[in-house]
Amino acid sequence: MATAVANAEPAQRRWTLPERLPEIRGRALIAYRVIWLAVATLALISTTYFNYQWTALQLAGSRTFFDAGLAPIQRYADGQHVRAVSPQARLAGVGEDAAIMSINGRAAPDDDDTLAALLDGPDGSSISVGLRDASGRTRNVTLTRSSSYAREAYAGSGLTLSRLYWIEFAIDAGANLLYLCAAALLFIRRPGDTVAGLLSLGMLFYLINVQTAVPSLVLAAAVGSVSGSMLLLGFLFFPDGRLAPRWWPVAALAIFSAAVLNIAAYWNSAALTAVPFVTFLAVILISVAVVGRFRAAAPVVRQQIKFAMLGLIASVGCAALGVALTHAGLFAATEGGRSWFNLFGSLAGSLDAVAIAGGLLIALLRFRLYDVDSAIGRSAAYGLLTIGFVVLFALSEKLIELLGQEYFGQNVGALAGGVAAALAAVMIAPMHKRSHRWAEKRFQKGLFRLRHILPPLVGDLRETAGLEQIAGATLDSVLEGVRARHVALIACDELIGARNVPAEQAKEWWRSWTPAVHDGIDTERTDTLFPVRVPLEAEGHGRVGWILLGSRPDGSLFGKSECRAIEEIAEPVARAVEVARRRNERDEHIEARLQRIERRLAKLTGKTNPRSRPAAVA
Repeated sequence: MATAVANAEPAQRRWTLPERLPEIRGRALIAYRVIWLAVATLALISTTYFNYQWTALQLAGSRTFFDAGLAPIQRYADGQHVRAVSPQARLAGVGEDAAIMSINGRAAPDDDDTLAALLDGPDGSSISVGLRDASGRTRNVTLTRSSSYAREAYAGSGLTLSRLYWIEFAIDAGANLLYLCAAALLFIRRPGDTVAGLLSLGMLFYLINVQTAVPSLVLAAAVGSVSGSMLLLGFLFFPDGRLAPRWWPVAALAIFSAAVLNIAAYWNSAALTAVPFVTFLAVILISVAVVGRFRAAAPVVRQQIKFAMLGLIASVGCAALGVALTHAGLFAATEGGRSWFNLFGSLAGSLDAVAIAGGLLIALLRFRLYDVDSAIGRSAAYGLLTIGFVVLFALSEKLIELLGQEYFGQNVGALAGGVAAALAAVMIAPMHKRSHRWAEKRFQKGLFRLRHILPPLVGDLRETAGLEQIAGATLDSVLEGVRARHVALIACDELIGARNVPAEQAKEWWRSWTPAVHDGIDTERTDTLFPVRVPLEAEGHGRVGWILLGSRPDGSLFGKSECRAIEEIAEPVARAVEVARRRNERDEHIEARLQRIERRLAKLTGKTNPRSRPAAVA
């Protein structure tokens, strides 16, 4: 027996992992705050001062390119790529994409500053540039420097070279400051939350532009690895820090492996090849973990994950739009037109990080979590509407062009575009209605059933069922449709039904409340039990009662779509309640008359009617 007890004690002392990440407390919280403030200071300096310095350097370097009649595109492995902007460069055959191989017989350096210095020179001086075009052919061209090339390239566009760079700086700085604000809100509002701390610090490290602050590639890789690891770990344990599923250490190991390989790539190129594959593996594992957590999560956690995913989808959409606009700019006829495309592409691309930060912020602060379904539905509806509009316009235009060539024997391009646009404009209203109905049915199923199924249901029930059945169907539909914590229905100054709230508590509230005299929904945010009250009014019947609603589980009140749905069902429910009430009164009156007649017949015949016995006994 003693041996068994001795063997049991070590098993009880075995160390096990906690169910969720521990909160940041005590000295750890102090250290976290100190680190956060230091990193936030550096991030603020990086997004303002260092980015300002970088923009000024880029502008100065671009001026040397434009003075030579060339516009910088991007640096690739084979060198700096440029395109022609001056008439002289075009006549020399520079084209739209060529790599600089040499300048005045000297091999083009890999450093941008040195390359700009070699291109620099006074107006009127000549420069020999060795270029390799897309076909691989190399040629030397002689160009004459002039500061007028930049002015001529942007003439009539509303832009200048300097204005373009500083607008891009303002866009980038604004997006970075919004990102910084999101990190600060997580730091202030969720100080002890480990997941919020990981995401907040990850955002700050992301904002630090190390390459402009410190000329060290290895330091830049280290900061990038820290940022990526923190963000991915935050996603892995999002939103409540639960250490699930059981194989979460595998995902964590993949995250840390990608970070180490990213730093090791500075010394070993083979590590750089492995980084994308390991990172992709980590993202897949995180996605599987989040999906599994979503399926088994409580309603509030599910809404948090939905908001985070909405931010991620919006981020991907912004990034894709930015790439599309930048790519479309390649087909612009002028440098000014190309720059406008690039500016809008830069704006869309800058919003991708802001979108995902906004989704995480709303999810972790639990701000109006239950609006996510409406947001997803609207986004899907407008996306579907946009796609439908574009497809309809393109098909109509092409069909009209083909018919014009077939029957009129000439090109009707402008007319085809006008007729296609008019046809698309006519069809946009029914397309808008159908797309929103589809989105509501797909993403807001409870609200769809409340709006479209409850009215005909209570219309049928009013002819056969009592007030309790009508109230039950109404309250169940409202509870599911708008996700209220509790609801109650009042008619004839009496409580007819309630859900998730004791009847006596609802009755006591009703006796102490004075109904509003104004029309429409009555809202009082300070009321903790029934902050939303919907009058049941029907034409010809007046006000017959109220639907009383509590807030949503996150404490927020209802959005516009929920309020519109509640207002839409109020009239059919009121009519059903009043019809059922009058029918019940009529049936009771008929029953009473029948009982009186039966009692009189019993007296005349001297027999006792079974229906009258309970009354006689009473």
